[in-house]
Amino acid sequence: MGGRAEQAASLVRYETLAAELSARDLAVVGEPLYGDWSEQWGRRAVDQILGAAGRSTGDGLPVDAIVFASDQVARGGCDRLRELGVRVPDDVAVTGYDDWEVMSLASRPPLTTVDMQLERLGQRAAELLIAAIEGEPVRGVERLAPRLVVRASTLGDG
Repeated sequence: MGGRAEQAASLVRYETLAAELSARDLAVVGEPLYGDWSEQWGRRAVDQILGAAGRSTGDGLPVDAIVFASDQVARGGCDRLRELGVRVPDDVAVTGYDDWEVMSLASRPPLTTVDMQLERLGQRAAELLIAAIEGEPVRGVERLAPRLVVRASTLGDG
């Protein structure tokens, strides 16, 4: 579940997920769902995935995991799953993205999430800026690999 379909963050996160799953001989079930970056969207997305707002048990669920493109959306999704009697992670594993601790740690259960290491990214940007000011500009694109933060939404006792 991503944010708005026209936003690069939504598209890149989905494309990366699909590529990583494919590399492991796995696949995304169905088309990605896009909405706004909110807990409310996470709740509505869960209803769409489960096929009916009234589904209330973990039996016969159409998915075994849901990947949300932000922790905020995932937190709303976890709330809705719990309301429906779907146990996270026993019935459905849930992951988020951003490692925004105010959301990921407050979620019940705490979210497994992708940390983009924004602090390190900012530090590297400052280093490159200082180098450029000192007459040593660096050209090109640098990428910093994200880090998976595993918590209870995928492991149970985490």
